[in-house]
Amino acid sequence: MDDFVGSGNTFVKWYNQYNLNIPGSYSKIIYCVLTAFDKGIDKIQNMANVRTIFGHKFDSTFMVMNRIDISENDKSKITQLINKYKANVPGGFEWGYDECQLLVSFENNIPNNSIGILWSNINWIPLIKRK
Repeated sequence: MDDFVGSGNTFVKWYNQYNLNIPGSYSKIIYCVLTAFDKGIDKIQNMANVRTIFGHKFDSTFMVMNRIDISENDKSKITQLINKYKANVPGGFEWGYDECQLLVSFENNIPNNSIGILWSNINWIPLIKRK
């Protein structure tokens, strides 16, 4: 069980690290998550052959630059803002881990798949602290 699946890389890495084999009479492993990004669900299914069930799924329309509820003008402003402050975000995380471009947060944490300016703590106090 988990709260979030973004790219699926963390689960696949863990799964492969322990070289999990399904014991005895069991036929499959089911990974239960509260929320998941379809990119990660697909990766887990394809690379670990594990079924993922979830309470809520984000698809590519939830990526910042794919959202239809954000105007092209506002997307341009977001890009400018991210470019302006990318020095305050770890390299490669400007658009979130694996460029997921998500705006996802929980009360107690924020996934690194969310855009980096929300959670990075390099030279400033983040809007949402990442643990």
